[in-house]
Amino acid sequence: MPEELKTKEFYLEAIKYNGSALEYVPEKFKTKEFCLDEIKYNYSNYRTFEYVPKELKTKEFCLEAIKCIFLHF
Repeated sequence: MPEELKTKEFYLEAIKYNGSALEYVPEKFKTKEFCLDEIKYNYSNYRTFEYVPKELKTKEFCLEAIKCIFLHF
């Protein structure tokens, strides 16, 4: 696939349909909001959190992630 097609929107669509896609998303796209979207769409995939950049794994981020997960129940 041509690099110019691999946009943030492209990767966001990928994570909506594949719970393991965050592993393949370039670091430059892994913002707080993007990673929270990944958790929201794939809350049942326990490996998702492994691919969130370390600097984003703050107390605030974790609380927001938990909210995303529990909104599905």
